[in-house]
Amino acid sequence: MSEPKTWYYYLHTNGDLIGKNPVVVDADPGYFDSPFVRRTWRVDLTDRGSCWRMVLEALAAGAQIDRIKGLAAKWGLDQRDSVEFLTRAMPTKEMQKGLEIFVKEILGLDIDAYWKWFIEQRKAPTIVKEAQVTFDILEVPAKGSGISEPTKGDHHE
Repeated sequence: MSEPKTWYYYLHTNGDLIGKNPVVVDADPGYFDSPFVRRTWRVDLTDRGSCWRMVLEALAAGAQIDRIKGLAAKWGLDQRDSVEFLTRAMPTKEMQKGLEIFVKEILGLDIDAYWKWFIEQRKAPTIVKEAQVTFDILEVPAKGSGISEPTKGDHHE
């Protein structure tokens, strides 16, 4: 039997990010009803955006770095892939906070160095042109400011 394409994750109040097989969770509608469950995600493992979203939101919510580092390595969520994700996605404030943690703790980079590298990558011909429209809604962050806030056109909170 092949591994399911969808997987559930929950963030325990102690910072553990725990994965659960959908067969177990789907069989019990109250599976996550517990005072120890801080947050839950249903992740489509065939959708990189779904994986990125969970990783960034979990980091922002206090997930343990080592666990996220392991999932990022398993799923190929790396510096280069972050360009593709950010070019296509409209990160929420929570995801932006998680990205700052990801860049510092997982990639081991200074946020200013990351954004400088990111901007250079956006100029590369490998970026899908129509996907750039999404990123262009965001302001380029000022030096030392971390991640910029979305501009007026952002309705994806």
